[in-house]
Amino acid sequence: MKHRSLLRAVCAHVTPCRLEEFSEQEVANLTYGLALVRWRDTGLLSSICRHVLANASGFKPRGLSSLFYSLGLLDFREEKFFCGVCNHIQFRLPTFNAQDISNTVYGLGLLELSHQGLLSAVEAEMSGRLEEFTGQGLGNVVYGFGLLERECPDLLQAIADHTPTRFDDMTEQNISNIVWAMGNLGFMDERILEGPRCYDKEVETATETHWQMLIKVKPQLFDGAVWCLRNFAVDGRSLLLDMQESSFKYSVYTHHTVEGQLLEASRRSGACGLMALTQTKDGLLVFGRCR
Repeated sequence: MKHRSLLRAVCAHVTPCRLEEFSEQEVANLTYGLALVRWRDTGLLSSICRHVLANASGFKPRGLSSLFYSLGLLDFREEKFFCGVCNHIQFRLPTFNAQDISNTVYGLGLLELSHQGLLSAVEAEMSGRLEEFTGQGLGNVVYGFGLLERECPDLLQAIADHTPTRFDDMTEQNISNIVWAMGNLGFMDERILEGPRCYDKEVETATETHWQMLIKVKPQLFDGAVWCLRNFAVDGRSLLLDMQESSFKYSVYTHHTVEGQLLEASRRSGACGLMALTQTKDGLLVFGRCR
């Protein structure tokens, strides 16, 4: 295909020497463009990592966070680069806006690369800045922490307190990311679990929870909810019954998002497959894989 030839030519042309001619924004844009088309040229990516590590102080927060996000999408790990740049970022974190922080944590999560100093700095920085984050930003940060299995109860509690006021700003994927991550970390808050209420505008009465509605129309969110419930060992809720009914409708299931594909492949992802809720003779709801 023609675009493959072009990408090969570009990657061959951008040698380490030529990379010095690129501005920091151009380096970030180049990496992001490769990530969007999932073009993983290890030689060029290694050169970019060495270049950025040597010039990190000249990169703006948006450039550094974009690189983390892009390398995460490309599943490209260069531990010396990430360790060095994380050491640098943790002292500049107050200059990062909410999107920069969420992109950074999300990228680290996708790569399963944990950095104690930076993640501790993120926890401290976010606690007083939650209002600055979009629904997607909150979802991506919590999802990143979930992938890293980073236990941060104080931050999770702050997010659990804050999130119910932001449901109108969140997409189904944002909510699913938060629920899955909190479930993976064993953190329970019923306000998050139940989701926002869905109202019938004509009669102005509550009809069903947002989660109950979502699992009926968007099956790719199902595993996130089940993973959460399985970790919380919640029983006897109407949501469980609706999920039980829904699970049989989607016994053949494929993840449709990048996040879902990564979740499917994750070593820790016991929920994917699809997980179904079934009822024993004693009336207990149990989790198992759909066949």
